[in-house]
Amino acid sequence: MKNSRAVLGACTVAFGANLLLFFIKLYIGLRTNSISIYSDAVNNMFDSLSGIVTFLSLLMIIRKSGGESNSTVKRSEQLFSFIISITVIGTGCCFAYSSLERLIYPTPVWFTALYAVIIFGTAVVKGLMYLLFNRMERKSKSTVIRVIKIDCVLDMFITLITIVTLIASKFGSYAIDAICGIVISVIVIVSAIKLLVRCAKSLVNYIDTQVRDNVDAIFLEFSDEITLRRIDYQTDGEKSIAFVLADGDDEVKKELAEKCNEKTGITIYFINERIV
Repeated sequence: MKNSRAVLGACTVAFGANLLLFFIKLYIGLRTNSISIYSDAVNNMFDSLSGIVTFLSLLMIIRKSGGESNSTVKRSEQLFSFIISITVIGTGCCFAYSSLERLIYPTPVWFTALYAVIIFGTAVVKGLMYLLFNRMERKSKSTVIRVIKIDCVLDMFITLITIVTLIASKFGSYAIDAICGIVISVIVIVSAIKLLVRCAKSLVNYIDTQVRDNVDAIFLEFSDEITLRRIDYQTDGEKSIAFVLADGDDEVKKELAEKCNEKTGITIYFINERIV
């Protein structure tokens, strides 16, 4: 429950802060006609959306399960992250197309020092959010908060690049803004694809073939003392476990489980036939 409250708190902060940053950047993006700032604004919008979706789904699961369904919570987070990542990829592709169009048909960007200072302030906010989430992650050891923390660093550097582009557009070609928009779009798309793949692997309980082979090899070493009947793998994207139905001495099973965890990182749980 303590870990769940920390995640809920982090999602609340992420939602509120990113929503505020979205409106600020959206306004400046429209006022300056800068597609790179506009793309950065939409990136914040999806960060805000991710925060509220995770918050609501986690809160609903906690209430229905009494806070005792940690595996269900993690699975739900992966499912919603999978759905959101698909949307983000689509949005990134649209902005990449718009940026490419702007590159071919340049339009002026209206720079002012005030807008540059405000955008720099949003980067500072992201840096402060990173420090906050870093402290929360150390206490809770939550993978969700770790992802939010890393995203803050990525967003901060994207915004700093945007500021450089905004200033450069004042003295150089209008195409600079379009190039930056393409770069931001590519970063967003690549990040979303990585998240999509990780979530997909979790949802289908994907375990690398080499890891499975290593587990099988360890069971083969104990084949004279333990008879393997069935093994089912599960993963939440961070931690992988295996439920094993096997015949043999309990002490030998314990030794095998310890060796398997040490060599492969897989946590073994031996179950009896009545549970299956």
